[in-house]
Amino acid sequence: MQKSLESQKEMHRTFYDFIVLNQAKLDAIPVVKEIVDLQQIKMGRFDILWELTQTNHSGTTITKHNTKALAANYLNRINLLFYNYCQKTDKMVDLPNLKGSVPFYLALSDEKFINKLDFTCRFGDNLGDQLTETAVSAEELADLKVLRSSYIDLAPRPREVLSSTKIANRELKEVAAEILNINKNRLDNVMQSLFAGSDPEFYQTYLEATSVEKTGCRKTAVSGSIIDKDSKLPVPQAHILIPEAGIDHMGTSKKGGFRIKTLNPGTYQVQIKAVTYKTISLELVHRYGETNVLEVEMETENGQWVNE
Repeated sequence: MQKSLESQKEMHRTFYDFIVLNQAKLDAIPVVKEIVDLQQIKMGRFDILWELTQTNHSGTTITKHNTKALAANYLNRINLLFYNYCQKTDKMVDLPNLKGSVPFYLALSDEKFINKLDFTCRFGDNLGDQLTETAVSAEELADLKVLRSSYIDLAPRPREVLSSTKIANRELKEVAAEILNINKNRLDNVMQSLFAGSDPEFYQTYLEATSVEKTGCRKTAVSGSIIDKDSKLPVPQAHILIPEAGIDHMGTSKKGGFRIKTLNPGTYQVQIKAVTYKTISLELVHRYGETNVLEVEMETENGQWVNE
């Protein structure tokens, strides 16, 4: 499902570009404008939901875990001393609430762990001046109260985050389905009726802008061949450099062909370099799911290219 949504997200990018480039033409026809405006609203909602589902909330969980571990250690130390005090003073009724260990406390649910903290903090407060008889200092009890408050603040958040992420994921799928359904059952029909016959080139551009690549069918990003302009023979060890993508691909095919399998969508400055040949610079616009084909002819020059 995630991959299919990624493909649709890329379709939204190409559709946005199509709308911007053809805004006046689309706005001139009320029925087209109404559907396109609706789709832009829905795609905007898709983008917001997408960001919500991609947010990394691991920091919250780690903070909660560390706070619980520290609180469990404090709780264990204090409860052991309170347990000893209860046996000494024959207050057996409170003993069950003071039993435990660090692993035991860490395994408790948020609610049960907070209940344990509540009981121990209240027990310490009720002792009053007798607290000193337990060997628990007022500072230690105060620290436990601070940890208790911190954990209460943190405890609900991972559950809330999980819940909100689930809701966002569910709505994201619903909005994605609505967008595809409107394109298929409304906009496609209108665009075909208005432009397939009268302006086939514009209609084809629309179809390309709103096509969604099927999951698992991503093509090679860039392919082509590099040959000598005069001899038409392959240029040996030619390099295709795309600095922004960190790519330095050397063609090794005996026929001069090359393939770059993956490249994120975007606009790139590409250089073709080879020893004793003039460097070629060009701009490459790569869209998700497309294969850019570069048929390059290089001219020789005196001297050698040095890889900088």
